[in-house]
Amino acid sequence: MRFSVLLSAATAALLAASPAWAQCEGAGTVVCAGADTDGFEDASDGVSLSVLPGASVTSEGDAIKLEGEGAYVLNEGAVEGGDEGIVVGAYATVVNDGTVVAGDKAIDADGLDGVSVVNTGSIEAGDKGVRIADSVGATLDNSGTITAVSEAFEGGDDAMLTNTGLIESTEEDGVQVQLGATIVNEGTIYGGTTNGDGIDIDGGLIVNRASGLIESRSTDLVFTEDGPEAGIDIDAPEVPGAVASVEILNDGVIRGEIGILEDYGNLDGHVIVNAGAIISTREFAIDLNIGDDLVELVEGGTFEGTVSLGEGEDDLLLTGIMDADVGGMPTLFDGGEGEDFVSFDPSVALGDIVSYVMSDVFEGAMALTFANEDGSLSTLSLIDFELFGIGAAGDQMVYSLSDLLGSPVPLPAGLPLFGTALGLGAVLRRRARRA
Repeated sequence: MRFSVLLSAATAALLAASPAWAQCEGAGTVVCAGADTDGFEDASDGVSLSVLPGASVTSEGDAIKLEGEGAYVLNEGAVEGGDEGIVVGAYATVVNDGTVVAGDKAIDADGLDGVSVVNTGSIEAGDKGVRIADSVGATLDNSGTITAVSEAFEGGDDAMLTNTGLIESTEEDGVQVQLGATIVNEGTIYGGTTNGDGIDIDGGLIVNRASGLIESRSTDLVFTEDGPEAGIDIDAPEVPGAVASVEILNDGVIRGEIGILEDYGNLDGHVIVNAGAIISTREFAIDLNIGDDLVELVEGGTFEGTVSLGEGEDDLLLTGIMDADVGGMPTLFDGGEGEDFVSFDPSVALGDIVSYVMSDVFEGAMALTFANEDGSLSTLSLIDFELFGIGAAGDQMVYSLSDLLGSPVPLPAGLPLFGTALGLGAVLRRRARRA
């Protein structure tokens, strides 16, 4: 079959300047406009490869393999590998506006630093979607779809993920990152149905916007070596002694058999601010382990399931007007072992504490009813909290459990009224953490 091609002067000049065109052969700057069926490989540094719309690069092995440093791949067509789809070296950039399909890893840069992936198209993998694990500074900006059987995205330390699209694993974790990670989600992140967390993180920041959904779809509380699966799973650090604290700011939905889980090997304190919904399909909306944790419930935020803060000196902050049941439905807040603290919204005064009685919903718990700024009543169900803060920061009065309905105890002059069990250090620590 013969093809007649009419070339403009500009197109002819581009062809002359390009060392490869239809078959993606050559080095340096490579443009693929046709169908390449035996893949493309170049180990040189700084290689730039473009797959044009309508073009394809396929292989029974790796479709595109650029293992030198600083490679650039732009795919606007179709890339398909029986093994890997696209393999790159350190400090590479991969931009996908087409499709990448792989029997194994779709985009692979395992153990390599400074790799950036931008996906506005479709990535589908029989194993891992985008693998940049055991690395530093991986970046993924996804507004398309990434679907994988195993982890859909693996990043190492200081990884950065921005998601407005779909990231989905059918069996494992949707996202798995290590220390110092930053995740901003406005789209959907799904963990798999076998033993997958929505997000598995060692340390860093997760911001889940109002449109964001982070969900583990595992059932029957599957226990792996790291524990059961969760919407967000806070792992133990791989490096002993490393700081592995996590801050979670939620305006969207976090859901799983456990909403947010801290594994037993993580001993650091964490901050969780919830203005959205954190949902357990079983028992625990939040299940933390050891460490001085802070959970803030913001007006409009809800929990479905118990909020367990675990061992340590933990804080529960209530900000704004609470629902009739604090948490949006009967929710048990369990401070666990240690001296634990509840801080009411600054608008709540001592006279707004209505009653403190045994709960008729949760065995062994107390039900504390108070009036909000608008006059509505809210009931907080709690167990194992010892300190209660009333008033604005800087002028806050702190009460022991036994004195909650008695006289205010100013900071720090009234400390002796707490008794020896509470001590100076605990209250000063609370004040410092609010400064």
